[in-house]
Amino acid sequence: MLLKDDEEVGIIFSRIGLTTTRYFNFKKSLPIMFDVVYFQQLKSLLCKDKNKSPVPKLVYQVYVIELSKKVFTENVKFRTANPQFNGVLECLYVGMTSKTPAERFRQHKTGYTNKKGYKISANIVEKYGIYLRPSLYNHINLKQMTREEALKMEAKLAWDLRRKGYAVWFN
Repeated sequence: MLLKDDEEVGIIFSRIGLTTTRYFNFKKSLPIMFDVVYFQQLKSLLCKDKNKSPVPKLVYQVYVIELSKKVFTENVKFRTANPQFNGVLECLYVGMTSKTPAERFRQHKTGYTNKKGYKISANIVEKYGIYLRPSLYNHINLKQMTREEALKMEAKLAWDLRRKGYAVWFN
């Protein structure tokens, strides 16, 4: 339903038990204040363009997980992706998430599957992951990132770590 005039907005607000004068600025078409309970209903009802969500974009973070050095000897793909590795520094996994790095690490280690039944954990971390390495990524997460920015930052961090001599796996 498209919201065209004040009458329609008033009807919608009365259906969900809100008064229009208290919760809506008609001239700017913006909610002035809202009750947390009704926020989900309000965002779907007040969105004129169904393709554009009124909810702000998720904030993403980059994280680094240290892997066991066994991964270099046991995993051929990992070994071929890191020909520069000399065994002195650690093996790492670089990823990005909209959750906290600790929560994402837990998902990797438990073989987490999402609501649709897809496994979203990396096999390499599930099998060889040891712990998070915040000293390698905390300086990056000071600035909020969108999904696209986090994807670019994930690749940049992975390549930078490879240049320093680490063995790195990233998607």
